[in-house]
Amino acid sequence: MAALERAAAIIFPSEFSRQDFLTRFPYPAQHTFVTPWGTGDPFRPANRSNARAALGVPPNRPLLLHVGSEEPRKNVETLLRALPLVAARVPEVVLLVRVGGRSHRASRLITRLKLERHVRYEHDVSDATLALWYAAADALVFPSLLEGFGLPLLEALRCGCPVIAANTSSIPEVTGDAAALVDDPLDPGELAAAIVRVLEDSEWRDQLRQRALSRAAGFSWRLAAERTAAVYERVLGMSAS
Repeated sequence: MAALERAAAIIFPSEFSRQDFLTRFPYPAQHTFVTPWGTGDPFRPANRSNARAALGVPPNRPLLLHVGSEEPRKNVETLLRALPLVAARVPEVVLLVRVGGRSHRASRLITRLKLERHVRYEHDVSDATLALWYAAADALVFPSLLEGFGLPLLEALRCGCPVIAANTSSIPEVTGDAAALVDDPLDPGELAAAIVRVLEDSEWRDQLRQRALSRAAGFSWRLAAERTAAVYERVLGMSAS
């Protein structure tokens, strides 16, 4: 609390984060600001076939991507529970690639649901390789229950990767209408239905790709730096007056 009393201003990456903070702490709202994050190289559109060849993924295999940890708020368990429902609807063997660590709880669920041939883990992935996964994937699935921003969303959008995400916290601020948003991310059936639609409806998938690129154009580290500098100038001006 002492740090808050000394702070001349606080910058948040999303309006959700700002509002969440203000409900928890007694701090003047007029001294809080929102500066969305950005992303840059190597996150950009790339040829899907070339990316799959580089990663060793068959050209026509349905490929879903999830990026992040497996802490409870990331809601990975619901995603895993949705996979058998997706597999029952999609004739090819669906592959979910998880970029991040593997928890014992997730491992047990994968075994119980017999998902071993559907789930693959990638660890210690460089940004360049992660960009290839975004290019190769049919969709990023991001059912997180709580995000202050959700940087993987923006990385996927910038690569033109279709996004399926939870309609929660800061996520709609980042994606706008460029994602297939799931209203109840704890419902495996609703999440599975959104995934199946993206996998089976090529027109919808292409529409999401185009929306992703348009949406991503509004975010960059340069814009973030300019907005941050504007906050500093405002605070310094207030201090001088």
